[in-house]
Amino acid sequence: MILSEEQKKTLTGSRIFSGLDEGFIANEVIRRGKVCVVSSGEPIIDRSDGVRRFGIILSGRAAIYSSCPGKRALLRIALCGDPVGIAGLYSGVPISTDIIAAGEAGCTVFILSASDLDALMNSDADGILRRNLLVFLSDRVAFLNGRINCVTGGQADRRLARLLMLSAGGTGVFDPGMSMKSLADILDIGRASLYRAVESLENEGVMKYQDGKFYVQDAEKLISINERK
Repeated sequence: MILSEEQKKTLTGSRIFSGLDEGFIANEVIRRGKVCVVSSGEPIIDRSDGVRRFGIILSGRAAIYSSCPGKRALLRIALCGDPVGIAGLYSGVPISTDIIAAGEAGCTVFILSASDLDALMNSDADGILRRNLLVFLSDRVAFLNGRINCVTGGQADRRLARLLMLSAGGTGVFDPGMSMKSLADILDIGRASLYRAVESLENEGVMKYQDGKFYVQDAEKLISINERK
């Protein structure tokens, strides 16, 4: 399999493979995986054959939704370099999320199966890969614990606030890389509702929307909006 230098850099710098020897990544990781280009709106992880897989986003972005019947709730937006699908690799319960390519351009993703990941961890004598995986899963549990009620619906401004909290990170900037219509679809609200939510959060001094990007101005207010009933 041939990856571009940029794709190799993204894979090497991802949270799952960070710290691994470049030779190990080239000779073991890349050899076992495959690169898929996924159109916008299509599922990223193929589950039709019963094989459990996860991916690393190499370009574009993905939307992760809860797959509860009757209501689609956005859990987070995965950006370039982010792992997706790891939570379901070893779970004994049915996978309860849908991972969908987001934005107009879709995304490119590096895919590995659970069995390939097992083999890689067994080959990694230093245990770096195993530790990376445990740290990632622990961080996800810590972040989501106690906040699950915040992603099951609510007003449009609360949904937007939740998305910004999940996606802006330490920089305080979120570039969705998509139209407001696509973003509204991801949040499962109307475009007019999204514009009203943007105006509401701007009026409250929480954020500013400019040139297609969201700039968080008051993180504490953002959290308080997130926690509104």
